[in-house]
This record gives sequence, structure tokens and C-alpha cells, in this order.
Amino acid sequence: MKIKVPVIFMKKILIIVSGIILLLIGIRMGAKIYMDNKVTKELEYQRESAISLRNEYTDLEEIIFDKDGGQFSKTENDFGTWYIEVKLKISDNWYEIATGKDGGSYGGVDKDFPEEKIGKETKNSVIVKYSNGDEAVLK
Repeated sequence: MKIKVPVIFMKKILIIVSGIILLLIGIRMGAKIYMDNKVTKELEYQRESAISLRNEYTDLEEIIFDKDGGQFSKTENDFGTWYIEVKLKISDNWYEIATGKDGGSYGGVDKDFPEEKIGKETKNSVIVKYSNGDEAVLK
């Protein structure tokens, strides 16, 4: 015994399945665009931060940004402020700080950080290693 399925019913199923597929494709494309924009924004913040750090510390030789790309603070006092963990090479010594896109230090600096290096611009070239693995030289 064969069951006859009406053509109208088959068309409705085809339309529903096509709609679901298009919806999933749209969600996937939207997620990709969002992630690409997020990475681009984080790299721009890192570039701004590198320039600020070069203008803020003397004898800065190298800057290495943490691989996480940075994050936005969720604390009550500075909600929404972007910051990232950074390793700084100053006068052949390494120091770690958390900094924002406008430079400065969030949470202080190492206790052995040379205070005489703060507040004066670096005149030499600075090697910068971004969170995505790219490298650049600030002159």
C-alpha cells in the first residue's frame, strides 16, 4: 500500500528546510564577521598601546602582547576599559604589566621596575610582537 503525499505538503517542507539552511548560513556569516571585527579592534588597541608605551618608557627595546588579545574590564570602577598583559624589555631586563590602549599600568608594575625609566620617551626603534603573532618595528 502506497501512501500519497500531497505536492503542496512537499513544497511546504522544502520551503521550511530551505529557510532553516539559509538562517544557519546567515548566523555563521554573522559570527565570522563579528570575530573578524573583534580581532581587528584588538590589534588596533594593541598598536595604540605600543605607541603609548614607547612614549612613556625610556630605553624600551621590545613589547610582547599576551596571546589572549586583551579583554574588557568588568569591575565597577572601570567597566568597559580594554586592557592586556604585556611584557616589556627595558635595558635588557624583562618586566610584566597590564596596560590599556592609552598606555599606563593597570594594577601597578613589578616592584623591581626601574622608576627612572618612566615618563620619558624611547628614541630608539622598538620591536613589537602582537597577540596574533605579527611583528612590527616602531621607529
